[in-house]
Amino acid sequence: MLLGIGLAALLGAGLAALLIHPAPADLSRYKFTPIARDAFTKWFAAWSPDGKSVAYTALIGGVGQVFTKTLDALDATQVTHASDACERPFWSPDGATIYYSSLGDLWAIAASGGTPEVVMEKAAAPGLHPDGRTLVFARDGNTWVGSLRGGTPRKLEQAPRGVVTEAAFGLMKFSPDGSRLAVRAAGELWIVPFPSGTPRNLGHGVVYGASWFPDNRHLVIVGQNAPFLAILDTTDGSRRVIYPGTDPRIHPSVSPDGKRIAFSGGAVEWDVLEISLPDGRIHTMVGGGGIALEPEWAPSGTHYLFSRADIGDELVIEDRSATERFSRRVVDEPAGTDDFAAMPRWAPDGTRFLFVQHAAGRRQLAISSASGGAFTPLAELNSEEAHAWSPDGQWVAFTRIEGGKQQLVKMRPVANAAPMVLANAAPAVTTRAMIQWSPAGDWIAYPSANGMYIISPDGYTARRLTARKLLAFAFSKDGAQVYGILRSTAGEGGQWRL
Repeated sequence: MLLGIGLAALLGAGLAALLIHPAPADLSRYKFTPIARDAFTKWFAAWSPDGKSVAYTALIGGVGQVFTKTLDALDATQVTHASDACERPFWSPDGATIYYSSLGDLWAIAASGGTPEVVMEKAAAPGLHPDGRTLVFARDGNTWVGSLRGGTPRKLEQAPRGVVTEAAFGLMKFSPDGSRLAVRAAGELWIVPFPSGTPRNLGHGVVYGASWFPDNRHLVIVGQNAPFLAILDTTDGSRRVIYPGTDPRIHPSVSPDGKRIAFSGGAVEWDVLEISLPDGRIHTMVGGGGIALEPEWAPSGTHYLFSRADIGDELVIEDRSATERFSRRVVDEPAGTDDFAAMPRWAPDGTRFLFVQHAAGRRQLAISSASGGAFTPLAELNSEEAHAWSPDGQWVAFTRIEGGKQQLVKMRPVANAAPMVLANAAPAVTTRAMIQWSPAGDWIAYPSANGMYIISPDGYTARRLTARKLLAFAFSKDGAQVYGILRSTAGEGGQWRL
């Protein structure tokens, strides 16, 4: 028996410094100096106030931990030893404390290590004012201003709506003088005067980060659809590329003196792997650069769907023969747009498939024939993309958000059908997570906040199957067992386990 699985890995990603001589007025000469390059994936670089050290996040046993490294030291120091991911570290102005995000809260720990503490709950995309006391953050769709020393936060009324809160993409950074705030909202870069004033939309889709120069006017930004570093003039909107290239660069951080930029760089490759369940034998089904993920065997077992994108391109859906390695594109998206298609799922009879389409700012669940081409929208999606077919092909199940809560619903796979809420389910589906319908038809499996649960299709009976948080899972053919991918956080043995 074979199981097709997509695993994501950042290959060769290392934290590096880009040395610029002299400062932004003349960028004709620059060179690279590695800060940290080892087997660990690392990102979220942040300079210390004195410019002598860098804090960053590195994966240890599959969990992000905060490290610091002095530029002239050979080794880095692990600051956190948490069971949950520690992301987006930044320093206090005096360099004594490092703040970081974990589970949606803002934490603080001494730069030398020690016991961390929560300093602000529900504080997404946090940004610290240069005064060291004032914090901006996103919560419930709004931007807030609060004090690290307590008190009731207030809304930052002039901030734009739709602030991006994902740890990897969120951006709220004060200029060095504290008078301006760079914010990414609704896919655009905004400059928000602080504490008051009218915000400006600069129109640059800064996906992978930005950082201020000491002059309080210029930002270094990372391109959205191409892996370049550029300097952006926030006054007139002009931009100058200082580092083009082919490998991704993410999360830049300008040194306090404005002469160096730390960033993460390296080749990104997500491959589709095939694992033999009897003997654990593994081989690559789709590889060789770019991104290939979300594989889905056809019921015949002779071909499979998957999402694919080369660097700088958007995701499309391909159908590939398992023996001939021949692919055909069944869902395409217009060139030059941000539209993309993902998460294909075959119907049990192999004549149709579900997928998620992102187009013109909308996200919808759609259905297409096996030959591709025209498709039919089924439902608007306002949450993550998990969805599944019933084994008889008469129903589809998916997640949505109503009243601020995530729901598991089922509906007939036809346009304008009415969704039915499975009221006893409490899903906690995140990006690239999945739900699965048992081949026996008796259970729907879904991730929850404290493990993986199963619920009967009528919505009445639910129970926890395992406390483990499986990143991908599938029922056996008879529905009696569940196979899953687990990312080990113990730091011993294999990081990825089936």
